[in-house]
Amino acid sequence: MAAQHDMVSKFGAAAIVVMLMLVVPNSGSGEDAGHDKDQLAPMSSEAEFGFSLPIVHGRPPAPGMDDEKFVTPFRIYEDVVYLAEMEIGERQQKQYLLIDTGSSLVWTQCDECPHCHIGDVPPYGRSQSRTFQEVSCGDDDDNDKEEAIASYCPAKPPGYITLCVNGRCMFKALYNLTGQGETVQGYMSMDTFHFIDDRRFDYQAKFRMVFGCAHQENIVLTAVKECTGILGLGMGDASFLRQTGITKFSYCAPPRMPGYSYRRDSWLRFGSHAQISGKKVPLVMRWGKYYLPLTAITYTYNELMSPVPIIAYKSQEDYLHMMVDTGTSLLSLPTSLHDDLIKEMEAIIKSKNMMEGATRWPRHCYKRTMDEVKDITVTLSFDGGLDIELFTSALFVKTETINGPAVCLAVNRVDDSSKAILGMFAQTNINVGYDLLSREISMDPIRCA
Repeated sequence: MAAQHDMVSKFGAAAIVVMLMLVVPNSGSGEDAGHDKDQLAPMSSEAEFGFSLPIVHGRPPAPGMDDEKFVTPFRIYEDVVYLAEMEIGERQQKQYLLIDTGSSLVWTQCDECPHCHIGDVPPYGRSQSRTFQEVSCGDDDDNDKEEAIASYCPAKPPGYITLCVNGRCMFKALYNLTGQGETVQGYMSMDTFHFIDDRRFDYQAKFRMVFGCAHQENIVLTAVKECTGILGLGMGDASFLRQTGITKFSYCAPPRMPGYSYRRDSWLRFGSHAQISGKKVPLVMRWGKYYLPLTAITYTYNELMSPVPIIAYKSQEDYLHMMVDTGTSLLSLPTSLHDDLIKEMEAIIKSKNMMEGATRWPRHCYKRTMDEVKDITVTLSFDGGLDIELFTSALFVKTETINGPAVCLAVNRVDDSSKAILGMFAQTNINVGYDLLSREISMDPIRCA
């Protein structure tokens, strides 16, 4: 996501759509307060059953239900946004939440939200559910009451803040999807979340959940007409995983298919439904988020070209820890690595950068077609021997200008030399499995739809 302004004058209307739909790092990240509470809650009786949520990108057959499993729908919309489908409350009102491992708060739009962007899916109607209740809290100077509700109205969780106002637990979530800062606010509430695949009614699980009932938001994400909120899959306070005690989950994200408007399905799997396969990488947890040790980056143009090293770290102490973030679209690299990679690519692309001088993404766009850059490959190597090869759809975004087709590099630059993010483009067609007890992430390149 980039600020429009000067960039719009250089691109046609189609380019503006690309800018609006991409979720640019740092998703789900507000100010990272120190937060090492990465221990899971005891698994609830409901969580003993695996379950899966459809994603949408084709419709692979789901496994049969048994007393150890459950599944949920996982959908891709607007070509780049991955949503999980669920139902909330007594009347089981359907909601679609962005799948976000880069944040921990679960929230959705609620009724009586005059400052919300309302799309095709109605906000959650609190008054229609007799099982709804707001989380109450004590006065700020009542230490006993504050301690009692700390797990639901925490003082300083990363990415959002809470405040006890007249006995009601207000939250304000901080995001940085466009680089300009965005907020969502409302009240911490409780209701029953139902996970049901409407194509297979025997797939179900339900949890009594604490979540944010949003009454005001200015977040670009909800411009996606089906999206109503965010499913925080991090390990911070009040996250879905910490509330349910689930220790394993997996997803397989279908690739982007520009020009296709239909929804495509896959599955977000929890518990014993989780598919843990492929090479295992040590998982580092920081501030409720997931990081993988990056050991090297290499670049190739075609099969005849020897791989060009962009960086190769010599020891574990030097490894760059890359955050795994499903709420972010782009790959993000520190400035030095980003610039070195750009230099190698531009030597092959041989086209003037149309975004020279831009301060936010997209910084590099070229008058080329996707077919003309199809031989460019970037390989990310991780501790444990895992190599992720990034091809055209993970590295470039196609757009149109008044002068014809163009491609923009789907790699973002971050100023922090210790920061890198593995966004969703780089995770497509890979089964990604999280084993939180073993502190490992498994990645298995497969066809996801």
